[in-house]
Amino acid sequence: MAHAPNLEGAKVLCTTQGRGQMADILANLNPDRHVTLAFFDHYQMTESAPFHQANAGRVELVCQADLPQTGFDLVCQPLNAKGDKEFTRDVMQQAFLSLREGGEMVTAVDQYRDHWLHEEMKKYFEKVTRLVVGKKGVVYQAKKKGTVKKVKDHSAESAFRLGETLVTLMTKPGVFSHRQVDGGARALIKAMDVQVGMNVLDVGCGGGAVGIAAGLSAEGVSVHAVDSNPRAVQCSLLNAQRAGLTEYTCELDSTGASVKAGTFDLVLANPPYFSNYRIAEIFLEVSNRALKKKGKLLLVTKAPNWYTENLPESMEHTEAESIGGYQVLVFKKVK
Repeated sequence: MAHAPNLEGAKVLCTTQGRGQMADILANLNPDRHVTLAFFDHYQMTESAPFHQANAGRVELVCQADLPQTGFDLVCQPLNAKGDKEFTRDVMQQAFLSLREGGEMVTAVDQYRDHWLHEEMKKYFEKVTRLVVGKKGVVYQAKKKGTVKKVKDHSAESAFRLGETLVTLMTKPGVFSHRQVDGGARALIKAMDVQVGMNVLDVGCGGGAVGIAAGLSAEGVSVHAVDSNPRAVQCSLLNAQRAGLTEYTCELDSTGASVKAGTFDLVLANPPYFSNYRIAEIFLEVSNRALKKKGKLLLVTKAPNWYTENLPESMEHTEAESIGGYQVLVFKKVK
């Protein structure tokens, strides 16, 4: 942020590890500047939106699977040294491609001894200026000259068996359990009992494994999936199409806004463990609202006690099954 006054460009793209403060700083420094602030998580974007209201019109918030490719003058990318390196490589490549010729990229990482990011920057730029900022981290600056020799595809395929059927999935970096089918998802698929004509909700669908398995398990099953990651939504829709499912929908949704209340026979959920259970709370709230009376929630976890202790009053815990180191909990809507 200390280098912001030295940065030029009227058309700016920022990514963020938090609320995107850099976007507001750059917008305030130049009243003619338009800043696109890109998120890869819908929940993070909605939580951040109130902080950017003062710059509405000059700071545009977007949440999509890939960065806009519209010839930016300046791209700013704060990065976490402990973050997913494959995701960083993918987004950095997209950021480079989004720059116009002569445009500038500025990256920052919270590791003052960094060498990895420096080497990644040198794959794209002839000259990279390295600025050490105390022990807080490093800032790199470089101008685009020419283009990358080969655009690398970071997507990958994985597969799981559903009876005699081999189901293949394509995922991108940043999607939960990229390059493999998560053990929790496999446990959930093994435990679920999907009946003919069921209306099924997949909460936090990731690449779509669980919801797609449900859709393939019986005739006339309709599946609605939601995820806060736009890449997950993109991948799950593609994977459902590849699996031949016609009654499959998926929405970018971090609050359950796209879920019609009281309409689902079965909800399937594999909640994340981060955020001090705030995301888990949302999963329970959405599931409770979505289920019909006597409908069931199947939830896979390694921390079952929290869910049984924080269950909504309108639901009851009916059974649990241990599969592959996971607990699959079954809850029933009773009110």
